[in-house]
Amino acid sequence: MPAEMKAAIQEELDAGYTVLLEIKTMAPNSFGTFSLHGLSGDQFLSKYLYQINGYFEALAQSSTLIQSLGKLPRKCLVVAMDVDSKRRAYELVERDPEIINEAKAWVNELARNLAAGVMPEPDYSGADLACRFCSVTQHCPAAQMLRSQRQVSSAALDADTDLLNDLAALYSDYGIQIDA
Repeated sequence: MPAEMKAAIQEELDAGYTVLLEIKTMAPNSFGTFSLHGLSGDQFLSKYLYQINGYFEALAQSSTLIQSLGKLPRKCLVVAMDVDSKRRAYELVERDPEIINEAKAWVNELARNLAAGVMPEPDYSGADLACRFCSVTQHCPAAQMLRSQRQVSSAALDADTDLLNDLAALYSDYGIQIDA
């Protein structure tokens, strides 16, 4: 990890803040993009910024956690690991109120649609990799459209699920060995 990043983390800790830790395993292409550009490097990786800011907001909404943490975290250390080479890259992500507000607006709109019994139109961007990691691909109109256009079989989707399960096991095994 770069010395300036270690120093920034230590500064947060010395000031009484907790620093979140997010560990991501990545395919070589995504890892290469992350290594060069961080999470804002492409459309798929940038979705992790929403996930991380969701963590920040969830912590801010939990009075029990606020009491135990004292000061709420403002930064998250993202550790990315290339699943092939096991190389690591790092980014220190700061809490972003704009992302949090955008996500809240999206969730509120989704809640209104669902309360009215309306499934919202999918926000399909054409990045089918994003759909491969979604847990509702069997029900999503965008994934169904993609499947019919590319004539992807259920067996292929099941193989992707098996691959993800294998990667999750690898991550779990590797996670035990991660240095603090």
